[in-house]
Order: sequence, then structure tokens, then C-alpha cells
Amino acid sequence: MSQLRLAVCNCSAMVDTLLDNQLFGPVRGTFTSATEMRPGLFEYLDGGTVFLDEGGKLRWPCRPSC
Repeated sequence: MSQLRLAVCNCSAMVDTLLDNQLFGPVRGTFTSATEMRPGLFEYLDGGTVFLDEGGKLRWPCRPSC
């Protein structure tokens, strides 16, 4: 049985900057409550799967960074 993780991210429910922070992890100082660096979903899953639900509804400025 596989032990890889799965995460579902509803892209249409998030603003672009929040989605970036969710996927890649916030960097200290990028917003008020970011007091330390944390892993994003990609690092947390470590070989698992990220399902980007409603990815087609992302605005263009966010798409190149994802």
C-alpha cells in the first residue's frame, strides 16, 4: 500500500498571493503573520500528489509561477 500523501487545493477559492504561499510556502516577512519560513504543499507532500481543483479559473498573473 502506498504511503504517499495527497492534497487538494481549490484554486478558485484563493487569491493569487495566497495560492503562491500555499503551494510554495510563505517566506518570512511576505505578509503580516509570516514570522518564519514554512514548507509549501509541494515540499510537504514530498513525492505525493497535489490536485489543483478549478485550476482553469486561475488568473493569468498566477499561472506562470504555479
